[in-house]
Amino acid sequence: MITLTYESFLTDHLAPLHSESDSLPLEVEGKIPSELMEGIYYKIGPSQRFIPYGYHHLTDGDGMIHAFRFLQDKIFYSNRWINTQCYELESRAKRSLFGSFLFPLEGDRSVRAIKPEKRSKANTNVVYHGERLLALEESGYPYVLDPISLKTKQALTSVNGRELHNITAHPKLDQDSGELHCINWHVLESEPNCTYTVFSKNGDIKLVHSINLPYRCVIHDFAITKDYIIIPIFPLLVDFDCVLKKKEKSLLHWYSDKGAYIGIMKKDPPFELTWFTIEPCYSLHTSNAYQRGHQIVLDLVLHNKPPVFNEMMNTTALNEKAQLIRFVFDLEKNCINKIALDSDDVYYNFPRIDDRLIGKGYDKTYACGIRGQHKNLLLESDALISFCHKTNTSSFYYPGSHYFTSEIVFVARGKDNYLLSLLYNKLTNKSELFIFIASTMLDGPIAIAKILHRIPYTFHGNWYDEKNFTSILIDKY
Repeated sequence: MITLTYESFLTDHLAPLHSESDSLPLEVEGKIPSELMEGIYYKIGPSQRFIPYGYHHLTDGDGMIHAFRFLQDKIFYSNRWINTQCYELESRAKRSLFGSFLFPLEGDRSVRAIKPEKRSKANTNVVYHGERLLALEESGYPYVLDPISLKTKQALTSVNGRELHNITAHPKLDQDSGELHCINWHVLESEPNCTYTVFSKNGDIKLVHSINLPYRCVIHDFAITKDYIIIPIFPLLVDFDCVLKKKEKSLLHWYSDKGAYIGIMKKDPPFELTWFTIEPCYSLHTSNAYQRGHQIVLDLVLHNKPPVFNEMMNTTALNEKAQLIRFVFDLEKNCINKIALDSDDVYYNFPRIDDRLIGKGYDKTYACGIRGQHKNLLLESDALISFCHKTNTSSFYYPGSHYFTSEIVFVARGKDNYLLSLLYNKLTNKSELFIFIASTMLDGPIAIAKILHRIPYTFHGNWYDEKNFTSILIDKY
């Protein structure tokens, strides 16, 4: 078993990048599809600027946005740190002030009283909605970015007069209504366990509904269908008693005896909510969900325990299985069927789909991952995976043992759809953007854009047409 420690999160492909770039033209092998022109692929992740204050976890790094702009038959690369409150305070101090999110009482005395929502590093996902490009981290404020320059405009602390503390790092866009759905878990006990927030198509807050969870826990991802919100509840708890009374350092603790639940809630008032009990387990990411008559189908990557935290929270082990699993919930019979979609020696990470099919029946799940038990997704991910739900079969593209693979993003373009994935080349210590035709991924990339340096390990990204930004290129914030 490989165990990760402090140093592991600051070396190799996880090491930070200490520079920013503006519109650097990239060398490209192969031909860039013309259908991708005038589009931008955004990726976001951590890039620690200063020596950490104390313990450092992968998710603690300062947020950095990367953009690949497809324009005039070329690809241009830019990157910027997100100017969060943490970034500004540490810039003035010229050193780290904030401790790890796992250990909230650590850190410089000058920042210990700062509330959780103001501690966001905005390093997890980047989403465009309601004429805002948002850098997200689920425990804090979203940050509004300029879509071209990538400069930070402001923290989004309120919308149409309503206060906003935090939103999920994985909001779900209803393709039919244009509404953005969010399940937001809250750290402070003075707040509800969780809120369900819906943003209208134009970006205003349409509704906020408080949800009483079985216990206060981390909810990293969720799912939607046409009529329902699916809320996975796993026993990774936010436990202030351990910090304040038992004098333990970590805020998060794994309590398997608490059980695990899947909540299925109607999207509309009175928000009828049904809880289904499942065996203790954990999931970071869902693939999709949809309705099938009186049944709800939920596909996700399931682990026995949290894959990025062990029970003591002082080291990290990512050797937990990461299996693609389907739950079928029968709302009439009030029963559950659990199905393994793929074998347990295939470890999935960052499942993605054609986003036009969010909440609907779908054919493919795309992921990065690895084949072979007792391997480590964070250090050994060497494959890109396509799972076909019609045939229940998985296909693998292996770029070579010297590559480290990451999330795949689907770009819908009519006749030929495309897949984008940012890979790390261990031999050159540089990153490369692979471009595939979606239907022929196994044949290999049709183009590879060479970045002049290594891009630190990123979490999530999305592709947007540049025409979406026409109305906001004049700074309105």
